[in-house]
Formats: sequence, structure tokens, C-alpha cells
Amino acid sequence: MYFADTLAAGPRPVHLILSALLLSNFRATWIAAKWTPGSEEATPPPRWGDSWTDKFGDKLPVWLWPKVRYIYYVLSVCYFALLAIGLAVLVRRYFAAPTDL
Repeated sequence: MYFADTLAAGPRPVHLILSALLLSNFRATWIAAKWTPGSEEATPPPRWGDSWTDKFGDKLPVWLWPKVRYIYYVLSVCYFALLAIGLAVLVRRYFAAPTDL
């Protein structure tokens, strides 16, 4: 969607940044598809938790994700529902008969 908007309206800094973010997520998904869990490289590094930033980066996601994942799923479904409704309105207006004002 951002790519189509960028093509239609011309490149803008926000759209370029968001397009780069979406492409990096696509690349990460492609790399993760090749991951083998039984390999030597798959062993996770030890979680030291020595400093505050280590605790925040290593332990908080493991603790927080089980508590907020259902909220994330609900918000994701709501976002895509609103996106679908918006696209339906745009399509309906585009194909609607012109009115004389």
C-alpha cells in the first residue's frame, strides 16, 4: 500500500523510510525461513542481565509478550478491518455514478 502510494504521489521521506522498513521485514522473514533449529548456530546466547539495559532487552520481552499478545492480535484484527472498510469506501466512491452538483 505504501509502495503504491509512493508511486502515485512521488517519493517522500516518510514513505521512503516506511518502504525501507517493510522491505527489511520482508528480508528478515526470508532469512528466517532458512533457519534450522537443530543447528549449532541456533543455540541462544546466555542471558546475563548484568545491567539495566541487559535486563530490559533480554528479560522484558520474554516476560511481557505472553501478557500482551492477545491485545496485539485484537488490535491487528481491528487495524486490518478498518483498512478493509477504508478500501471498500474508496472503491465504492470510485465506481459510483457521478452526481451533478
